[in-house]
Amino acid sequence: MLFNSGIFLLFFPIVVLGYFLLPKKAKNFWLLVSSYYFYMSWNAVYGLLLLGCTAVTFFAAVGIENIREAEKRRAARRAARKKTEDTAPAAGNTASGREASAKSTAKRLFILSLVIVFGALVYFKYTNFLLDNLGHLLGLMHLQSSLPHPDIVLPVGISFFTFQAAGYLIDVYRGDTRAERNFFRYALFVSFFPQLVAGPIERSKNLLRQLSRTYSFSFTRLRDGLFLMLWGYFLKMVIADRAAIFVDSIYNNYAEHGGGAIVLATVLFAFQIYGDFGGYSLIAIGAAKILGLDLMQNFDSPYFADGTADFWRRWHISLNGWFRDYVYIPLGGSRSGTLKRYRNILIVFLISGLWHGARWSFVVWGGLNGLYQIIGSLTTPARKRAKAYLRIDETRASHRILKILGTFVLVDFAWLFFRANGLRDAAQMIRKVFTDFRVNEIWGEGILNFGLNLPSLWVLVAALLLLMAVDYAHTRGIVIRHWVFRQGWWLREAVLLAAVFVILIAGVWGGTYDAQGFIYFQF
Repeated sequence: MLFNSGIFLLFFPIVVLGYFLLPKKAKNFWLLVSSYYFYMSWNAVYGLLLLGCTAVTFFAAVGIENIREAEKRRAARRAARKKTEDTAPAAGNTASGREASAKSTAKRLFILSLVIVFGALVYFKYTNFLLDNLGHLLGLMHLQSSLPHPDIVLPVGISFFTFQAAGYLIDVYRGDTRAERNFFRYALFVSFFPQLVAGPIERSKNLLRQLSRTYSFSFTRLRDGLFLMLWGYFLKMVIADRAAIFVDSIYNNYAEHGGGAIVLATVLFAFQIYGDFGGYSLIAIGAAKILGLDLMQNFDSPYFADGTADFWRRWHISLNGWFRDYVYIPLGGSRSGTLKRYRNILIVFLISGLWHGARWSFVVWGGLNGLYQIIGSLTTPARKRAKAYLRIDETRASHRILKILGTFVLVDFAWLFFRANGLRDAAQMIRKVFTDFRVNEIWGEGILNFGLNLPSLWVLVAALLLLMAVDYAHTRGIVIRHWVFRQGWWLREAVLLAAVFVILIAGVWGGTYDAQGFIYFQF
């Protein structure tokens, strides 16, 4: 069920109405049933996978905590006996052995559970990718290279809910959070429909704790959530889906076009994926807010970043936080010296690239972004000396604009690998940029040959300018919807109605063009 579908516009009000009309004890169960209906609307079998992932992590977390609690009780009894009787040295050794055995059992249960959860992810997402590469390797060795490929359908959002469940299990194993004892509440945490298939990837300390409470209807939260959802729909349907028409016409037929068209399509793809994924995140956050729940922010004006490291603090914040806490820091983070820090950064970004898709071009995309940060760190002393020698004032707006533009160029170059249909296509497109630019293709009437007529192009340009204006205001601490809320009721309602009409009139709908699914659903 897509957020930008008619069925969702019917489904969501029913869910909200039912949630606030039902008694407190039934509210979470209603949301759980609604979430499974939402997910199973793609494929009913997917619900079994979601339930299996939920059950494995739930019972593993409870088991790990029970083992630890049992050992604590035994330790407390031993301590009490020591106060009343002499204990032989051997008893202490036995106690230490029992404690070590309990830790070992908990660790084995933890590892087994993660293997099951991530094993399911690897099977559904990477089996054919692994078989392809094994076949190529065998072919290079002049061995039998024709391997059978199972017909596997990738479940929607599997990378998101497996990471959310695994993060919870890791938190319990570390002792950072208590195991949830209510299965239905935990099942809702894993399956909560607004963020189930494309994030934000929530933590138990945020969402699970909120699910232990029930919420009454709030007009303020309804208004705030609706504004967030409308802005998300604007990003998705006015910007992303319109830009996709242009981008797809170039990337799917790049051999027929020159480098100029490829450059313009790559720039537009940067805004397409931002509008698509940022729009989804805002719709999810707004929908949850209406229900009384606060999801974490997932984007923070990313194209106003003044460095690649800054960009990754602003882009897909929930995933980057997940990799930081569960991969980068366990690898040693920045505590083990400069070389190991660079190694850890590169490992995280390579894994992040592979997480996005079973294709080497995704791995290259991740590796490029990791290298950007490493090179940026290595060149920092030299750049500081150069700025001092040239007497460059870093506080000037001109300097910051150059840094923002430079960051965008680097990030956008990496996006080419992300969007391309493979490494070979990416390489051919880069070659065309330098050898066959064809300015006439994107100048004058030539630009109308890529699926968008002149009015539609002007709508896209105006929408992009509005997006950048809103993001710039956000960097200055101005939240547009909060400013609107402080105005008179007539202006608030006028802005709301205007937003609805803009989406209805300027949004990309069905008919001659099929509304786009969200890009991150495939991950």
